[in-house]
Amino acid sequence: MRSKFIKDLKEEQKVSQFLDNNYYNDKNKFDDRFTFERIFSMQLQYKGVDLIITDNKSKKKYYIDEKAQLHYKNKSLPTFAFELSYIKEQTIKEGWLFDTSKITNKYFIITAIQEKKNQILSCRLISIDREKLILFLQEKQLYREKLLEYEQDFRLNKRYNKQFIQELNTNEGFLYFTNHLAEQPINIVLYLNFLIRKKIGKELFSNNLQIK
Repeated sequence: MRSKFIKDLKEEQKVSQFLDNNYYNDKNKFDDRFTFERIFSMQLQYKGVDLIITDNKSKKKYYIDEKAQLHYKNKSLPTFAFELSYIKEQTIKEGWLFDTSKITNKYFIITAIQEKKNQILSCRLISIDREKLILFLQEKQLYREKLLEYEQDFRLNKRYNKQFIQELNTNEGFLYFTNHLAEQPINIVLYLNFLIRKKIGKELFSNNLQIK
């Protein structure tokens, strides 16, 4: 477990460096209105902040949590899993989506990561507005309490893998209970292009460089 954690941390750092070099610090993509600050403080990272973007005109700050699909490199998944709950030390913990200790404004979803010879060549970056996402779920009657009912039922009755629920159309998303991981997370899995169409998400960067 420790070696896997270290490996994932190194992969996250590699993705961050790629984005810093090819997106955040590229003056051809941004004017001086925005300033990007990579966060190394563990205190802020525990609060769900990997990056702070400052609008120099309005002085508004955006707290960004980067979420990279590290285990699906050289693939382009249509969905992303937002964590509802997981198990740690035999106790069910709140996932990061509804965790009130997180100050995240936006999730930066890094998907379709293309890599060759241990070097990242391209990726797709999608910004998801956390507040808009939660409001959308509430409009679907998926309040935290309702989702908690589903989670308790899944865990009690061992309803593993993909679970469709009446509140979500099949082209919008589903719930997923993973049992092969020690944390046994339950996630709400949503289609990224659907979130973009609903203006909950926005595609920021897509380098469609093909691997040869």
